[in-house]
Amino acid sequence: MGKKKLKLPPVIFQRGGRVSLRPLNESDLPWLLRWTNDPEVSEFSIRHRPVTAVVEKRQLEKSLADESNDVRLGVVLNRRQRLIGTVNLRQVSLVHGTAWAGIVIGCKECWGNGYGFEATMLLLDYAFNQLNLRKVCWGTFDFNARSIACAKKCGFREEGRMKAQFRRGNQFIDDVSLSVFFDDWLPLWRKHGRRLLCGS
Repeated sequence: MGKKKLKLPPVIFQRGGRVSLRPLNESDLPWLLRWTNDPEVSEFSIRHRPVTAVVEKRQLEKSLADESNDVRLGVVLNRRQRLIGTVNLRQVSLVHGTAWAGIVIGCKECWGNGYGFEATMLLLDYAFNQLNLRKVCWGTFDFNARSIACAKKCGFREEGRMKAQFRRGNQFIDDVSLSVFFDDWLPLWRKHGRRLLCGS
């Protein structure tokens, strides 16, 4: 009789109660490509052209190659280990203690369940408590109410706007910049952290 193959548990980077963050891999490419080209998901992106599999693969390979301090992770539902989106930290400066955060919940049936808040709080836990950053920034369109609400729930506050910065059809829209400092985020983590980590 042949030996049974040992089934390894999934690789998890930041574990939460309902969602966790894990490294992306090449098998995630079909989902990333689908979300990038979905008009309802990409409505809040500055991209305005279709993205090919070649381009998406190149971007994924760049993030996997660890060529910079930038971090890109998958958001997965713990109960099924299903990939539902991504989070990232860009322009990470360990000198200045700053970074830009972003999140995409590409699985539309998962919208409105609080997964974005939980994933962002896990990302901020990593940014502040492991990378020792002092400030994380967030940018979005002024009409992206869901993104702004998620950011503010995580402690972000609006710092400023670039008026009429982007064109969307026949309208010009503001680019909204928000940020959260470690000292402002920590009380929220103390309040919500246990629930987020236990899923209760």
